[in-house]
Amino acid sequence: MRLAPEVFLVSALVILVLGGVAGWSLHALNELVEVNRDIATRAVPAIETTSGLPESFRRLVRLEAKYLVLRDRAYADLWNERATRVSSELDRLGTLLASADEIRWHADAVAAFARYRALVDQERALLTRGETARAEQISGRDAREAADHAEASLGKLMAATNTALRRAQADAGALAGAPGMRWCGRSRAASPPRWPPPAFSRSG
Repeated sequence: MRLAPEVFLVSALVILVLGGVAGWSLHALNELVEVNRDIATRAVPAIETTSGLPESFRRLVRLEAKYLVLRDRAYADLWNERATRVSSELDRLGTLLASADEIRWHADAVAAFARYRALVDQERALLTRGETARAEQISGRDAREAADHAEASLGKLMAATNTALRRAQADAGALAGAPGMRWCGRSRAASPPRWPPPAFSRSG
């Protein structure tokens, strides 16, 4: 009968240890899910949006140049439409950013793009007054510099977002490889996502 208390204490201790490990594992699993959700809903869409914007800038510059030469209103209307779309994409991109570097370079790109739009408006006003030489000067120097500045800032934003993504993937990998998670057994659902995800992989 003397063994009964000892058996009880040992059993209670085992239960407490297992309960603690299970509780920590659930906490780690929740953190892993949050990290994976952040990667899927923020970092990956941010990279996709950022990667498409530089070409949009270059198309605007080409349309601006065509209008300056041909004075065809259709080019101006198309420029306005695409500029509005780019502005919306920049606004949406701002909702996907988290790190200080991402926010900094996004703000820089937005400011440069706003300056580019203002310069294009100035060009058109000059053309209306017949000041073609001045309009061409703004297009070839100031407006181009603003567009290039915006594109360069997007490149730095892309680098900052990639850094944030790698950090998140490292955190997810550390959580997935933690002792408690190994004790519970790894599952495919708990594994950190690969970049690029299978849906975005390019083959052929």
